[in-house]
Amino acid sequence: MVSGLDCVTFVENVLAMSYIIKKGKTDINSFKKELQLIRYRNGEISGYPSRLHYFTDWIYNNQEKGIVKDITEEIGGIPYNKKIDFMTTHTSSYKQLEGNSEYINEMESVEANMNKRALYYIRKNDVDEYYDKLQTGDIIATTTNIDGLDVTHTGFIYKEDGKTKFMHASITKGEIVISKEELKEYLKSNKKQTGIIAVRPI
Repeated sequence: MVSGLDCVTFVENVLAMSYIIKKGKTDINSFKKELQLIRYRNGEISGYPSRLHYFTDWIYNNQEKGIVKDITEEIGGIPYNKKIDFMTTHTSSYKQLEGNSEYINEMESVEANMNKRALYYIRKNDVDEYYDKLQTGDIIATTTNIDGLDVTHTGFIYKEDGKTKFMHASITKGEIVISKEELKEYLKSNKKQTGIIAVRPI
């Protein structure tokens, strides 16, 4: 039984709830339908690889569905050159992949498609220069220097008293938190985080 949220499921649940409220359909079935649309490739559940495991793949597919828009490049982001292959090179970290050649082959195909796409990011040392282009509710994904991985964490921009903060599901605290410090300082506290990708819900 699920008893909590990680960073991605937090973002997904908030989006799903926001959209059903906007549509005026707040019953549980409408919520489940919206969550499935957001969480799975083209909204269809078809085995483990059908879930949007990589967050930049999540962004791409949900942009195609008209749910979000990657605004990183248009606000001034620079190319984020990264080969994505973490899941298929670390299959022992994923019990659904380990020993399942069919799923591994499918994920290799997913990664190959991802590696054909252009990605952009904003370097963490420059993030404060973009505060005025970010707004409460924008989704932020933190890029990383970990080989093969696109991002390590995600959450929402939260503007408070003229400051740009980060609302996210904290692994260490086990709850949803708003950073005490501004986004740039938050990013500086983690050596593996290199910057952000910014996404705006439509």
